[in-house]
Amino acid sequence: MTRNVTRQDTSSTVRGWLLVAAGFLGMLPVWGALVSQYVDARDAYTDCAADAPTGATLVGDTYRFAVERTSFPAGRQCIYDMQDGTLVTTQSGWTPTIWAIAGTVVCVAAVVVIWLLWRRTAAMQRLLVHVALVFAALGWVSIAWFASLG
Repeated sequence: MTRNVTRQDTSSTVRGWLLVAAGFLGMLPVWGALVSQYVDARDAYTDCAADAPTGATLVGDTYRFAVERTSFPAGRQCIYDMQDGTLVTTQSGWTPTIWAIAGTVVCVAAVVVIWLLWRRTAAMQRLLVHVALVFAALGWVSIAWFASLG
């Protein structure tokens, strides 16, 4: 016995796969922010010394500063002692973090839409959209964990 495929079945299937694609595409910027955070933190001392603002305190032939990995934004923070006694802070990672937030919003929106279309989508599509959201959340946890390492 064959089953007649109607136009609604086909459009629901396509819609479901588009939501899966949106979920996974939304997840990618979160992991990109983790990679960006790693790149920023890899040579943090060299980068902070090279990017020292005018008026930073010199000790010998290097500037006096502190470096931290940050989770929000996903990057590094350089804190400089200035000659007038104040502190100046520079922060990297805003652009990848903004993209990661936008990607997370896309993942959440895909999950919400798949919930609204629950009976019109296949079980595998529903599962994959939720998997994408879990991987996006895992990316944020990884960003926070990497920042906590020091």
